[in-house]
Amino acid sequence: MIKKMVELRGRTAPAWLESLKPQSEGLNALHEWIAREDIYRLNVEVEEPDGWLTRGSVPPGGPLIVEDRVVQLDVSRVRGDKLRIRIRPPAGFWALNSFGVDYDQDRVPEVVRIAPAYAKTGAGRDIRDDLVSSDNRYYPMPSNTDRAEIRFKAPPEKPGLKRTIFLHSRGWYQLHLNTSREPDVEALDGIFNHRDGAAAFAAREYAAWKANQN
Repeated sequence: MIKKMVELRGRTAPAWLESLKPQSEGLNALHEWIAREDIYRLNVEVEEPDGWLTRGSVPPGGPLIVEDRVVQLDVSRVRGDKLRIRIRPPAGFWALNSFGVDYDQDRVPEVVRIAPAYAKTGAGRDIRDDLVSSDNRYYPMPSNTDRAEIRFKAPPEKPGLKRTIFLHSRGWYQLHLNTSREPDVEALDGIFNHRDGAAAFAAREYAAWKANQN
């Protein structure tokens, strides 16, 4: 849906993407739209004496399902012995199974960062120097068939502690867009200037795609 919505801008899409610089008016407006629509981030509201207020959000993910999410909530203004939270996901954008709350005191984990011990592309090129630092060096993957194998030496387990391993990665991607058309002004207005317009657009697109599969 992200790609389809950007393609609605047609020939003006590259200039629009280029305008989304840090702290720019365009990027700030996009963030406000994301916060309002609950599509890319899902707001978590907490009931307080003054009503329902947003105190956290479920962060976005990539194209694959992320099973577990931890969201920090500010509940310092809640009164009484009952916590009530509210989420309002647009239909078709979120799949939610269960919830839990942890009131334990914060415990600081012992963090050990480990650099890759091995990193090679499918063609055998060593790319460790491209991956070890946050800089302007990347492993480019222009095709969705590109692959790399990365290996790490797991830290030894310690008595009395539970070892949990996370992959900490960063990167960016560029959309492959069809920008030959004129901007669809009517569709863009419906998405960005009307509440739930993006969800309605996505539902129509999905229904059309589903019909073509039958």
